Amino acid sequence: MFLKNSEQVIHLKPDIEKVKQLDDLLVHVTAPGTDTDCVSRSFAPKHSIAEDPVCGSGHCHIVPYWAKTLNQTDI
Repeated sequence: MFLKNSEQVIHLKPDIEKVKQLDDLLVHVTAPGTDTDCVSRSFAPKHSIAEDPVCGSGHCHIVPYWAKTLNQTDI
């Protein structure tokens, strides 16, 4: 899920029971950052993880999007 700004991501209060009903195992929420390229949060309630504060797989999923969006090709 892509939001407009970091404040929306920070203040998001997902209904974890509804997130469990989604087909996917992980849900990542991201937006442009103010001091960083982007901000994100990851949720995996089907794995008994309401929120994973440092989700490596979440970064693997969103980095290609942000690299393309921000036209960043250097690794």
